[in-house]
Amino acid sequence: MKLFNFFKFLFSNFEREKDRVKSRFFQLLFNLGSALVVGLSVGTIVMAFNNPPGNPTTGGGIIGAASGAPASSLYIDSTGKVGIGTTSPAAKFHILSSTSGETTTSFVQNSSNTANSQAREILRVAGSSAGDSYTVYDIDGVISWAIGTDNSDADKFKIATGGILGTSDDKLTIQSDGNVGIGTTSPDHKLDVNGKVRANSFYSGSSGSMGLNATTNLVTGFSSGFLIVVSEGYGRAAVIVVSTYTGAAFIAGNTLFTTT
Repeated sequence: MKLFNFFKFLFSNFEREKDRVKSRFFQLLFNLGSALVVGLSVGTIVMAFNNPPGNPTTGGGIIGAASGAPASSLYIDSTGKVGIGTTSPAAKFHILSSTSGETTTSFVQNSSNTANSQAREILRVAGSSAGDSYTVYDIDGVISWAIGTDNSDADKFKIATGGILGTSDDKLTIQSDGNVGIGTTSPDHKLDVNGKVRANSFYSGSSGSMGLNATTNLVTGFSSGFLIVVSEGYGRAAVIVVSTYTGAAFIAGNTLFTTT
């Protein structure tokens, strides 16, 4: 009887240890590298992720694909590229829609209507020796516009054609000091334009008190000491010296006028 109880004790301990080892083994498989378990639930293919020990207890989750969803709904190729709507992703993350009349949309939303609840997208490179961070807006076979930061040119913000920054196709440049260049990538003034400028009005001064209206050719609000060139069309111009002193002169066409 004692011998029987002894073997019974050994057998029961063996069963307990076997169950515990089995449990740990399956838990290890489940946790290893956030192991992926694929199952079938109510006609929906699900991928359930279990959080490894040490990660926040709120981790893990489920990705679901409804019954009848195409194989290209979410695809990961052998190189790790992820495709949505394609089984041949051309980049790390590739979204493709081939449905006529459909708008392909990437939507980032923060649904909390409270202070500092924001939504943003970040494009980041590793440092000053890396490449540029920019977005390309492309019409296939027609034109590509690039907008972003030119890392190799003093981190200037640029808009360019050609789908790349830092070439002769740079159209608009904003430096870190706020200077804006059109047709130049090295603006020396708040607005530096390399080329002709057309506008209906020009104003100077902190309150816009000095101005030139190109439609009426009227110069108003100027104090003495200013030299103004007023264009009246191709081949005609008036050069005006604004002065409060008697004898100030200006030229209009081929005629010299003096103030009295």
